[in-house]
Amino acid sequence: MSERIEPTPAEQGVPTNTDPGRVPGTARSEHADHASLDPAQPIAPPADTNPKRRGRSIVRWTVAAVALAAITGLFVTKGLPWFRRSLTHVSTDDAFVAGDTTIVGGRITDLVEEVLVHDNDFVEKGMTIVRLDRKPFIITVEQMRADLEKARLNIDQMTANLATAAADLVQSRDQVRVGLAGLHEAWRAIQSRQDQVRYRIASLNAEIAGWRSTQADLALALKEYQRVKKLVEQQTATQEELDQKSTMYQSSREKVKAAEQKVQQARALLALAPDYEHPERIPTDLDRTDADVRRGVAAGQQIMAQLGVSFGLLGMDPESLQKALRELTSKSSEDWFDNVPTVAAAKARVDQARAALGGASFDPANPYDHPTIRKAQKDLEEAE
Repeated sequence: MSERIEPTPAEQGVPTNTDPGRVPGTARSEHADHASLDPAQPIAPPADTNPKRRGRSIVRWTVAAVALAAITGLFVTKGLPWFRRSLTHVSTDDAFVAGDTTIVGGRITDLVEEVLVHDNDFVEKGMTIVRLDRKPFIITVEQMRADLEKARLNIDQMTANLATAAADLVQSRDQVRVGLAGLHEAWRAIQSRQDQVRYRIASLNAEIAGWRSTQADLALALKEYQRVKKLVEQQTATQEELDQKSTMYQSSREKVKAAEQKVQQARALLALAPDYEHPERIPTDLDRTDADVRRGVAAGQQIMAQLGVSFGLLGMDPESLQKALRELTSKSSEDWFDNVPTVAAAKARVDQARAALGGASFDPANPYDHPTIRKAQKDLEEAE
């Protein structure tokens, strides 16, 4: 076994320090000599003159400072809160808290998008603890805006319906006035036709009288012809006189035929059948039963039915039509128009349209001041 021999500083080329107070590699000063001579004077650490060793020392101190700062920050952020919490809270797996609990409820139901507090946090009045999902609220607001617009459109539609119904009511009353005018016109037409029938009856009677006159003339002419003929046979009259009487007789026959034709023509104007034996036979109520008169009465009946007036419409004659017309025109006002079916129906539509808009409280000048509009507006304001 060989013994390892360490080289001495002198052998390694390191200068030896014979003075115990000197640091190797430094010069000895007079001050150092005096300090070494005083045992009570502290000895200063030797200065490190190696740059590499000095740089490594700075890095070590920097790392140590950073580590110390990190530890201090970790303590402040984690350790200190934990320490404070441990002073007021107890952690255990088998414990319960005796105290009052309060259930926090919202006025609305919706999905929670974010919770802004944690368990056991202290909260104050007015503090926001949760944030709800806004999308359902946005959809609700848009829906309420659509409802408000729809309500306004409904009001516009109902207002238009009211205006249309009011126009129909005015038109219905105008139609009643037109009907009355038509009734007057029908009565005037009936009167005119009756006058015409009476005139034609008179004309027929005149033609019959003329026809009878021609018949009398014919009978007289026939007698004269027969008388002169006997005289010619007795040779007390000339043939020339007989020819004259024959000519007069033939002329009278032609006049009778012409008069008879006129009589039948007069009967035809009265819509009567030809009657050569008794042409004077005429219905006594022809001025009431004439076809044109009946058509005029029927027109008056139709107008009165439209007006809702019932004056014995079945079997009505010109006299009853005249009576109904006089009764209608004798009224001092047009209040009876409301009893006409068309006017009553139009008035009912007006009342219905006005009732849908709120009745008497509806103001046409401010149609949107309506309960449905106000409710929709309030709902939208609350939702917003």
